[in-house]
Amino acid sequence: MNIVITGYALSGYGGMETVCKRLVELIAVNNPGTKVDFVFFNEKGEVDEQWYAGLNARMVASTVRNTKLRRLHFALALSGFLRRRQKRLKDLLDSLVALQGEWRLHVVGDGADLFQCQQYAEKLGFAGRVLWHGWQARPWLYAKTNIGDLKALVLTSAFEGLPMTLLEAMAHGVYCVSSDCPTGPADVIDGINGRLYPVKQQAELTKILQGL
Repeated sequence: MNIVITGYALSGYGGMETVCKRLVELIAVNNPGTKVDFVFFNEKGEVDEQWYAGLNARMVASTVRNTKLRRLHFALALSGFLRRRQKRLKDLLDSLVALQGEWRLHVVGDGADLFQCQQYAEKLGFAGRVLWHGWQARPWLYAKTNIGDLKALVLTSAFEGLPMTLLEAMAHGVYCVSSDCPTGPADVIDGINGRLYPVKQQAELTKILQGL
């Protein structure tokens, strides 16, 4: 399988370069037969091409200003996994109230409002079904070793930069359920590798999770 990633040229000085390289590494480990090519549209010509070493990358001189092509230029937002305003973990917990059958929620990450989230899960009556694993330096290795097979990864964000969590999950072959927030999820989830639901619509999220 071949994957072609296109976008606005990266300067070679920001965090997105690390994201691209890490994505290639994850795909190489989990899908050895997959080839990844990058096509970058360079408007300014001020690009340090040294960072492209080791990648199958091609630079194209262009003034293309398509919004979707430029989304690789967004900065990666680093924040606590449990940050309620952005990550909206409360939406996920609320969606689980009506979920039928046997299920477990594994939360890998940390944040200032961890205790409030744990209290809220207890208030909803299913604290025993939610396992809090805390911050992990290598979350996917940790999940493979300590959690096992995952049915899906759920992203309930109100907004994102580039949803690296989704890309990493896909590289590991994990089905993704995500809010259709700006920006990113709609560009990488196609109905086969995952499903989208409207932001803040917990009932729609419940329907998707129930169907897994």
